[in-house]
Amino acid sequence: PAAHIIGAFLSTISGLTANKVSFVIPPVFSFMFIAGLCLCCWFFLKKPMLVNIAVIVSFIFYLGRYNFLNTPNALFFAYMSLYTFILFRYIKNPVTENSIILLIPTLLVPFTHPFIVFFVTFLLVSLLLLGNMLNRFVTGCYQRSYWPLLLLIVTFLSWFIYCEVLLESFGRAYHAYLLRITEPVLIETTDKLIKINPDTIKITKLLFTYYGRYIIPFII
Repeated sequence: PAAHIIGAFLSTISGLTANKVSFVIPPVFSFMFIAGLCLCCWFFLKKPMLVNIAVIVSFIFYLGRYNFLNTPNALFFAYMSLYTFILFRYIKNPVTENSIILLIPTLLVPFTHPFIVFFVTFLLVSLLLLGNMLNRFVTGCYQRSYWPLLLLIVTFLSWFIYCEVLLESFGRAYHAYLLRITEPVLIETTDKLIKINPDTIKITKLLFTYYGRYIIPFII
């Protein structure tokens, strides 16, 4: 629910309606993506020319409709470049200040999106397993990735258990709501399908045109 919390917070303090806030949040995360990418290039490459190229390349993010997406997975994938910089800064120099700075973004991850949780978990596990090899490129104590990984797991399980209890409390109301809306929608959908009279070619075109970007990568 992190995207909803941020949207509600901005709407409350600014007085803007929800639809207007939805146009404000994506550019904020886009600038966060650019800042994170530039910081990563500065941290890893150490060459001003490459950092300048990264600044120019990062603005490609603005050339498509991706900049206007306000779905949680799209927003917080843009946030990952900044998180990566904070994480590697902690690994290279695990002082108290860097630990505190890493603490807050890691606590936020379980509330973002399942894909983001999977991405960060995979990143932290990879750092633990490949730390010796990565030391050739960026020196640091990669075994310290254990602490943010442990924090991520504990926070995610706490949120998951809380959601299970919450959903169980609202189970009856939820099922009643489904029974109330699904039957009219099913009848209306069936009526439209009968009018459209779809054949195999139409269904195949629909699947590959509109859902191919999800189905094909999943099959691969």
